[in-house]
Amino acid sequence: MDLDYREVGTDKSWRLDVHYNGVAIGTIRKSADGLRHEYYHGVGNDFAYAYSKTDLDDLKSLLAVRLARTALITSGLMI
Repeated sequence: MDLDYREVGTDKSWRLDVHYNGVAIGTIRKSADGLRHEYYHGVGNDFAYAYSKTDLDDLKSLLAVRLARTALITSGLMI
């Protein structure tokens, strides 16, 4: 699994673009109150976040686990 994060912008415009196997799959941004990091699934999704964590590393770990599980299900190695 190739999960990559690319930092874009600074301060209020900061975000992490999330790529899986070289393809953009979503974005991580800070919440409006600045207390959480939110993952928005999909390239153009600016409205509905899928996961939210106060710690960025926890959110990255959650994404890695979820994407690894999805890859196993798709490959037929996990039911």
